[in-house]
Amino acid sequence: ALFHNMSYHLGHPGGNIPDLQQLVKVTLSALSPEQAVNVRSGASYKAELQEAIDAISSLPPDLMHLWCQVYSEDFDRFGYDQPKFCMPLQPVSSSKGVEAIVQTYNHKPSAPILAMYLRKSTKIKALTVVDDGSVDGSGELWDKLLTSMPHAIDARALHTDNLHEIRAYNHAAKIKRGASRTSADVLCFFQDDDMPEDAAALDDFLEDVLTVMNRFRSERLGIVSGRATSLCGVEFGPQPVDHALKSKRKQITFQIAYERNASRPFMFVSEAWLAPMCVRRDVFNWVGGFDESLSGKGEPGVGLDIHLSIQSYLKWHVLSGLTHSRFIQGYGGHASVSSARATALRRRLRDQNSARASNLVGCKHGRWPGYLSSAVMSHNKCILKQKKQGKRALSAVEDACQAAAKACLQPAVFRVAAAKELRPWAEKTKIPMKKHAVGPPSLVLDSAALTEVKLSRDFTEVKFDLAAAVWVSNIISSFEGN
Repeated sequence: ALFHNMSYHLGHPGGNIPDLQQLVKVTLSALSPEQAVNVRSGASYKAELQEAIDAISSLPPDLMHLWCQVYSEDFDRFGYDQPKFCMPLQPVSSSKGVEAIVQTYNHKPSAPILAMYLRKSTKIKALTVVDDGSVDGSGELWDKLLTSMPHAIDARALHTDNLHEIRAYNHAAKIKRGASRTSADVLCFFQDDDMPEDAAALDDFLEDVLTVMNRFRSERLGIVSGRATSLCGVEFGPQPVDHALKSKRKQITFQIAYERNASRPFMFVSEAWLAPMCVRRDVFNWVGGFDESLSGKGEPGVGLDIHLSIQSYLKWHVLSGLTHSRFIQGYGGHASVSSARATALRRRLRDQNSARASNLVGCKHGRWPGYLSSAVMSHNKCILKQKKQGKRALSAVEDACQAAAKACLQPAVFRVAAAKELRPWAEKTKIPMKKHAVGPPSLVLDSAALTEVKLSRDFTEVKFDLAAAVWVSNIISSFEGN
């Protein structure tokens, strides 16, 4: 009953973590101490707990997090190690600073200015500049500029041949430094056309990143953007922007709507955009870096930041955040967008990778399912302070998230532990199965399929794993009385 109610609540717009935590407390308090001991002891319970641990990564992330809270004391009772996704993230070391990775291409005039700000930083302990095939002399200039970096910064230049962002960043992040150098716990990704206003602006941003990553370890904050983000299609950034005044795009970027104290804007978000964008090194390694299947070598990495955010949340329950920064976007022009052909390629990759992101989170379109937007907004409401000027933006978010979640209720995707048990049933009911590159196939149900299935009979004939059972109860609840 507890799982049924939690899954039902998370599957609907407006569901939030505090309500669910209260539900857990009320449910457990209904048991007497003797009942609780009897329920949570014995071989059968231990076997069920082990089975749940094996299957838990398939749960919706918020339900997975609550499961961790409810059963945390039982891990020690039966001698199990806590699953990694149940644990707070480890502290990041401020003394180790950050490792900065700058991707550059044909921006020679801005190189000395950016190098000056990097040189003055007290937070950057390692620096890699990746020149990706520049033909204007940028690479040679960066070689010279890096020789004047202070000894406290372990600086190096890498020269690549038109790899573009995804592969250039991955290449730089995965090359190990000398044994005498201690790796920073945080990787910060920059581009040569995103310029800090001054040296102080750069260090202010990096100090904020290290602070919030440590403050929100229990919330598993692992990615922080200083650029902007979109929550259910509503954009937020360090500064408000009316894009209609500058371009044909009819979009408003609202200022960050929350703050962690009186003067430091910050909010949890469903995805982080670069640049600048910082990622915990352990999270970057868990996910495997930026997804190189999003584009080919020599093609722009459209959506690399969005996919990293989504994968981090779905696989490791790692959240993203947006903090204040003082950067000038598009400084010196966007050198990589130089022709109609390049623009057309970016549009094709944007559409292609947007569709992939929707599929990842189980949506027909968009990438803001109820379980994700609810988790983000719940953290903002419960942990942070809403800014007075954020009321309009947050009202727009509430409406947008309710609309976005509807696109994610159908089709509903069920992951099952044993595909062989599902296939005959799927063939009988003519419901499609979806193959995945990793993991077992899924059963795809949409509203049309549900009208042809007698839920009470057919679902009991199929052995689902825990995650599937939770979502089945959710769907049945959604269609009660319909």
